[in-house]
Amino acid sequence: YDMPEFVRLAGREGYPDRIAFGFDRKSMPAWAGKNPQAFKSIYDEFLVAVAVSPILADCWRMYQLAVSQGVETRRFRFGRKGEWLGPEA
Repeated sequence: YDMPEFVRLAGREGYPDRIAFGFDRKSMPAWAGKNPQAFKSIYDEFLVAVAVSPILADCWRMYQLAVSQGVETRRFRFGRKGEWLGPEA
């Protein structure tokens, strides 16, 4: 639940210039599957925070999880380091 707030905090305080988000590949997909609305809420807030943050955030894994859970249907572009670049053209 703290990922979006962490991105905002890092941007405000000038923490590292890059954050890579990972998760436990067993427990997180299971939790997201049992709590799709909560996961979607966190994921959407995370993308909003990433879009306005000066911190480069590796969002690829979160995006892949959201797609696999059926929470994300939009197509996005990602940079070489997994950073979210916005919607596909």
